[in-house]
Amino acid sequence: MTPIVWISHRGLNERYAENSLLAFRAAVDAGFTHLETDLRCTRDGHLVLHHDPHMGQTAGYPAAIHTLTLAEFRNARLHDGQSPPLFDEFAEQFDRQSWILDIKPERGAETLKLLHDWALRHGAERWLTRKARFLLWAPDHYPLLASYFPGAVTMADQRECRRAGLSVLCGMSQLGNICRNRTYSIPPRYFGLNLFRRSIIRAYQRHGARVLAFLPESPAEVEQALANGANEVLVNGRAPL
Repeated sequence: MTPIVWISHRGLNERYAENSLLAFRAAVDAGFTHLETDLRCTRDGHLVLHHDPHMGQTAGYPAAIHTLTLAEFRNARLHDGQSPPLFDEFAEQFDRQSWILDIKPERGAETLKLLHDWALRHGAERWLTRKARFLLWAPDHYPLLASYFPGAVTMADQRECRRAGLSVLCGMSQLGNICRNRTYSIPPRYFGLNLFRRSIIRAYQRHGARVLAFLPESPAEVEQALANGANEVLVNGRAPL
């Protein structure tokens, strides 16, 4: 039986700010081998880790990240006192883990270009293609990613997941364009409907797709996803590794 892939969502934030170096270190110490994070870029061309387009929630600093210089970004403090991290730091400290890189749409083309520049400087184009899977939000970012990192693997995006999910719920999965070896995210519920049912998960897998249980909110939901055949689980907090 293929092992379950456990993915830490923005690091283990029981004690530390999300998308921080200490949160990712805590996730690794807890046994995670796959880390998910969000990539953005500063005004002066540096790759940084942050989910929201601004730092209001994490650091009380409402300016948009793409308008900040690196120095301005680094001078902010996350709620636990850490400096917000650079991608260089993440890549150096967590090079043994597998990654999911969420390329945020604001300045996403520039983010991909900077990631390619980083890979060129480090001779890491093929290494990064093997290391990471990518989540993209804009259709025009797919050809960019393919040109910079031929063979890069992408996760099914929000539009694909919605189409596939609706087709499965309607009992017509053949209309969902569900692709073999592609990973689709399924939340625990949709308008009150339980989506971690065996019939739903198997509907994707009959097309050769993989199913990622997206942010189960309780141990019971985790257990249900596992019992019914989910291939991967993306979690906040700890996992029964």
